[in-house]
Amino acid sequence: MSRWLYDPETDSRNGKEFEYNSPIHENDMLFNGFTYREIMDLVIANCGHDVTEAHINKEIIKLMELRTEEMRENLMICRENMLKEIRRV
Repeated sequence: MSRWLYDPETDSRNGKEFEYNSPIHENDMLFNGFTYREIMDLVIANCGHDVTEAHINKEIIKLMELRTEEMRENLMICRENMLKEIRRV
């Protein structure tokens, strides 16, 4: 059965420990990938058109670090519900 892992309106921690205003569904991506166009746009925006392979690698690493941090935040928000479901077996 499909369900919400996090609902900001019912989580009493929201606004106290953290502030997160979007619900998280169990089918939502907790760790998003990168599209070709997203990387291209990011590199051009941050480095211009005269770039090297090293510039591209640096931007990809920064993007992966940002996405990893976002995933950790999403997991922190959902961890309580995840543990309940895992232990229910």
